Amino acid sequence: MELFAVYSQGNELFSVIKRLVREMVEKTSCDILPTLSIDEEQADVFFQ
Repeated sequence: MELFAVYSQGNELFSVIKRLVREMVEKTSCDILPTLSIDEEQADVFFQ
C-alpha cells in the first residue's frame, strides 16, 4: 500500500509538471516546440 501511495503522488506530480510545461509552451510559441506535445498515453507508457 505504501508503494501505491508513493506511485499516486508521483503520478499527481507528473500531471502538475505536464500542465505547467503545456502552459509555458502555449505562452511562448506552439510551433517552436511541437515535440513536447506527446500524448498522455505515450507519456504514461514512457514513465512506467
